[in-house]
Order: sequence, then structure tokens, then C-alpha cells
Amino acid sequence: MPNMADIIVKASNGTTDVTYTARAPSSGNNVQAIWSTAGGTMPAARGELRVSSTDSKDGKKRIVRGQFKQPMTATDSTTTVTSVYRTGVADFSFTFDKDMSQSTIDEQAAQFGNLLVSALIRSVLNTGYAPT
Repeated sequence: MPNMADIIVKASNGTTDVTYTARAPSSGNNVQAIWSTAGGTMPAARGELRVSSTDSKDGKKRIVRGQFKQPMTATDSTTTVTSVYRTGVADFSFTFDKDMSQSTIDEQAAQFGNLLVSALIRSVLNTGYAPT
């Protein structure tokens, strides 16, 4: 079981670090671990990652679910009030049989994570279109 820790990723410019600070660890099945970015005066305007895990109903599988949210803010030029007016959301789910070898699970997790950071999949996410 991994220990809760901050997560550091690169911004879209490829050089700037973005830290997702550990806010709340999971305390068990179906309880989300939560990370968020720092900055701003509005917690709702921070990027956020939530991850939970549980057994399948028959107990034979492990299920990991997560959600990423990245809000977009705007400041009203008349009132100077900043508010969230759009939010990008990404969901994921990873399910594996508990009787699979750890090396197989490790390989699946590595390939899934690496596919998400591949240039083609990032392009799909940037444009909102599947490759043609």
C-alpha cells in the first residue's frame, strides 16, 4: 500500500513544476485520497486529484478509481470578483484480478500511466478528438 505524498508533475510548458499537495489520505476502502494544487484564495479554483480503491462485490478483483479536475477562473472587470466558470474533468478506473501476478499488475499500471503521458494521447486530450 503506497504512503500518501505530494505529487509533482510538469506544466504544459514542460519545465514548470506543479505540485499536487497531499490534503487527505485514504482511511480505507471507498475513501478518497485527495491532492490539490496551491495558490489562489479560492479552494474551488485549485486543481484536484481524488483516488479511491475497493474490492469488487465478489471480492475477486481490486478496483481503483480516480478523478482529476482543473478549473478555469475569470475575474469580472467591473466587480473584480474572481470565480470558477469552467472545469475540465478526467475520470479513470483500473480493475485487476487479485490472483494476477504482481509483475503483470506492475506492467499494466506502467503501460497505462505511460500511455496517458504519450504525445498522441496528450494531443487527443488537447484537441478533444480521437485520432483519425
